[in-house]
Amino acid sequence: MCGAGSSAGGQSEDVRLRQAHTDVVNSGWDSHKGGNLMRRLRSALRVTGTVRLVGLAAVIALAFTASSIFTALGSPPPDTYSACAAAPNSRLPPNLGGVLATGTLYNVTVNGTPHCKSGDALITWNQVGPTGATGPTGATGLTGATGATGAIGPTGATGATGSTGATGAQGAAGTSDVYYAQNAFSPSPAISIGGSGADVASVNVPAGNYLINFSASLENNDADAQGATCQPNTGYGTTVRLDPATVSDSSYRSSISVVSVATLGAPGAITIHCSTFDGSAHEAFLAVTQVTTLHAP
Repeated sequence: MCGAGSSAGGQSEDVRLRQAHTDVVNSGWDSHKGGNLMRRLRSALRVTGTVRLVGLAAVIALAFTASSIFTALGSPPPDTYSACAAAPNSRLPPNLGGVLATGTLYNVTVNGTPHCKSGDALITWNQVGPTGATGPTGATGLTGATGATGAIGPTGATGATGSTGATGAQGAAGTSDVYYAQNAFSPSPAISIGGSGADVASVNVPAGNYLINFSASLENNDADAQGATCQPNTGYGTTVRLDPATVSDSSYRSSISVVSVATLGAPGAITIHCSTFDGSAHEAFLAVTQVTTLHAP
C-alpha cells in the first residue's frame, strides 16, 4: 500500500479515498450522483496530498469508466455491449486497496470483446427492449385542399380495328310486284267505248295494297265535242274533253291518264273502264304496283 506513513491521519485519508472509489463503482454516473462524487474526490485530493495522486487517478479513471457504461446505454441499437463483471473479493490495485463490490462492471466495450481478469465474468447485453403495445389510432386528419387540375395528357394511339360483326338476320321481303296489261296498240284495232263504254285493260292480282297507273289515247268519232271518262273498278277515275271529228286529223284524239290506289282483301281483278258518247280507245296501258302500306294525309 503506497503512502507517506501509517499515522492515524494517513489511515483516515485511505478510508476516505476508498470510500470515494466505492461510491463511484456502486452508483450510476448521473447529474446528481456524479456531482457528489467529484466533490468527494476533490476533498480527498486536498487531504491526501501528492503521495495519493496515483491512487486518486485510478479512482477518477474508474469513475469515468462507470460513466461510460451509462453513455454506452444511450447508443442506438443494434449495438452489442460487453463488460467484465467483478467476481467476489476481486481487489482494487495495491495503491488503493480495498475490494470491488461483487458484480462491478469494468472494461465496457461496444461491439467488441473486453479483456477480463482471471475469475471475472464476461457479460453481454443490448439496448433493444421488448416491443411496446400498439398505441391508439390517431384522429383522422383534416381533408387537404383540392389539388390543381393536371395538364391534359397526350392523345392515345388509335385502337385496332374491331372484328366484323355477325351478319344480321335477313329482313322481310319488301313488296314491289308490278302487274300490267296493254291493249289496242297498232296493229291491234281500237276499242269502241261509245254508249256504256268498255273495259280497255285488266290485270288479276292477289290480295294487298296497290298503286294504279293507266294511260290511253281516246278518239272522238262524232261531229260534236264530248267528254270521255276512264276509271278503275276500285275507285275514282279521270274525265277529259274530246274535240269534234271535223277538226284536223291531229286534234281529235286526246290523251287520258288515271292514277289511283286500291286495297283488295282477296285476290281479284283491277280493270279500267272507259266510256264516251261516240268514240274509241287506242294504246291503252295499265300498270298495277303492289305496295306494303298506303298512307293517306
